[in-house]
Amino acid sequence: MLSRGARHPDRLVAGHGGAVVAPHRMEQVGSMVDLEQSIEIKSADASFALDRDGRIVSWNAAAESLAGVWRGDAIGRRCYEIFSATDPKTGNVVCGTGCAHLALLTGEPVAAQGLNVAVGQGMSFRATCSVNILEGIAAARALVTVQKSDSGQHLAVARAAAQPSRTGSDADPSPKASLSVRMLGTVEVLVNGVPPKPSRFWRPKARQLLVYLVTRRARAAYRETLMELLWPDASAAAARQNLRVLVHGLRQVIRDQDRRGPPAPFILGDASVLALGLDVGVWTDAEAFSASVAEAHALADRGLTKPALEEYNRALALYRGDFLAHEWDAQWCIVEREHLREQYLDALQAVAELWAERGDFRRALSASQRLVEAEPTWEAGWRSLVSLCWRAGQQDRAIRAYEQCRRALLRELDVEPSPETRRLYQSIIDGSQPGRAVHAPAVGTR
Repeated sequence: MLSRGARHPDRLVAGHGGAVVAPHRMEQVGSMVDLEQSIEIKSADASFALDRDGRIVSWNAAAESLAGVWRGDAIGRRCYEIFSATDPKTGNVVCGTGCAHLALLTGEPVAAQGLNVAVGQGMSFRATCSVNILEGIAAARALVTVQKSDSGQHLAVARAAAQPSRTGSDADPSPKASLSVRMLGTVEVLVNGVPPKPSRFWRPKARQLLVYLVTRRARAAYRETLMELLWPDASAAAARQNLRVLVHGLRQVIRDQDRRGPPAPFILGDASVLALGLDVGVWTDAEAFSASVAEAHALADRGLTKPALEEYNRALALYRGDFLAHEWDAQWCIVEREHLREQYLDALQAVAELWAERGDFRRALSASQRLVEAEPTWEAGWRSLVSLCWRAGQQDRAIRAYEQCRRALLRELDVEPSPETRRLYQSIIDGSQPGRAVHAPAVGTR
């Protein structure tokens, strides 16, 4: 619970000896460092605050002492990048899937629990960890407290992130599984550059589970959610058993593929949640595509046409088809599919406009034609194509494009072209001089 501080009525105090925050300053912070300075944790125990993305925004002196990590190095990191913990009873990994992560997912506090904790290389101990949810603080969501149980007794515990202690300063870290997943069009998976071998474990639902964990790897997935997504018509008991077998099989697929030594945990989890392992290096075409489109937009906004076009082309080359188009039709897939598709159409429209501005109507028309073929009911895209044909001096092609637009709208939507499109068509028929291209609006506004 939060209470007003008697001496500082403009501050909110989180719990006993907790985080002291100046709310008015939250609106002014411009960086993690500024944010950290606006939250002060007063506690004799190692304590730190997390934002809604699970990143550390405050780190007290006791946490510095316990972890051996300076506050400036802790801010902005996730707690599981500093601490590694396992449940001493089950051996299950806690960091990254439980504890603070679970609290952020559910919005519920986590009671103190005994854990085996490892910090740095070789330093480990038993501790209790608790998580409180902070209410009313925009910049901080959870307050984590780590209390060392036996300060003098160090335990030999397995690292949750599968990073064994080094025997020397030049010892190699544990190998990381390299996972590449193409989800735009036909799903393709590579583990360390090689596709998984056909087996009874590598089947469509295994791919679906992998894709879901990869796509949402910033958050743990509830087992109940996965059961509903993968086996919506099965009983809870049957779905639970199916998921257990599927996870075992998927781990086996990766283990068989990774021959470089003891692999890092591929799928972490406990009785409630599953998540992709912390040390799994992941590349996906969907993320690379979105990043390239964003970079291209930024370059175009700065007037850097040539590098913008190069970046757009890189993005368009990645888009081999719609997101999981032939794999899954769950609601979360449909939402992501539409989001990526809009980015694709935006990129094509931007390419058409940039080439037109450079006077290269052949390339501009090519991009514009791809756009209307991908989205034949987008009237503004057709209008842009008609205008580009007209500006390029191809009157007959402009008329044909208008007629194609009209047929598509009647066939798919049972509507006639809008007055704006009809006026453009009439100008072409009348032989008026073409003006500048009629730009289609951003896809998200159509």
